[in-house]
Amino acid sequence: MARRVVSRRFLPPDPHVAEPYRLTPRLALRVGLLGMVAIAVFATLFLRLWSLQILNGEQLLRAAQNNQRREVRVPAPRGPIWDKNGLPLVTNVPGTIVQIWQASLPKRKSVRLRELRKLARIIKLPVREVGATLRRHRSRSSPASPSRRPAT
Repeated sequence: MARRVVSRRFLPPDPHVAEPYRLTPRLALRVGLLGMVAIAVFATLFLRLWSLQILNGEQLLRAAQNNQRREVRVPAPRGPIWDKNGLPLVTNVPGTIVQIWQASLPKRKSVRLRELRKLARIIKLPVREVGATLRRHRSRSSPASPSRRPAT
């Protein structure tokens, strides 16, 4: 009969085991194979990360920089709004909005007039009406435009 070895482990002794567990050759083979698999997995991951960083780094950096901003135009829903009886509440009329920064217009009168003629042709208004509107709004100062201060 085998003699029981008293150990100072934190688990109570197992009554079904005659002696403590030992590293058998079969268990050593399993642990060795598991270690080899783990090393192979880490080596594969390391080589893949190395290839991404070193070999393909600049190409992937360019692809990431080109992918930072993508412009997708979504047309706004247009059309009349109807009530429950089928009567139109709101109808749409196409229009053109133009904003002119007077400070950025050319200083030479001939160049300025040429630009205003082009603008008038685009928005289908007479040049005189565009000029009158500019003169009318010249006295109002925009918060974004430089203000004219009197010399002191």
